[in-house]
Amino acid sequence: MPEFINVIGKQQHDTHHYSVDVHILTVLQEAMNNPEYKNLSNSDKTCLKFACLLHDIAKQEGITDDLHPEASALFARDIMRKYNFPYE
Repeated sequence: MPEFINVIGKQQHDTHHYSVDVHILTVLQEAMNNPEYKNLSNSDKTCLKFACLLHDIAKQEGITDDLHPEASALFARDIMRKYNFPYE
């Protein structure tokens, strides 16, 4: 997913120890290691993986950004459309 390049090495604000890319991949790893993950359908697993990968995709570097959840959701929506994900 080429859009991920926007977060590689991007530093978060002072309360986070990891860059945005490492944070996102850690969230993905934790989700997939959750014991409930194996009970999900393949479709739900795909949705969860994309949700993890995109949840902070529009986070600003080095600041506390209260608007990043909404900006990330809008960016994620556009990416999901690009990859032809169903609306629901």
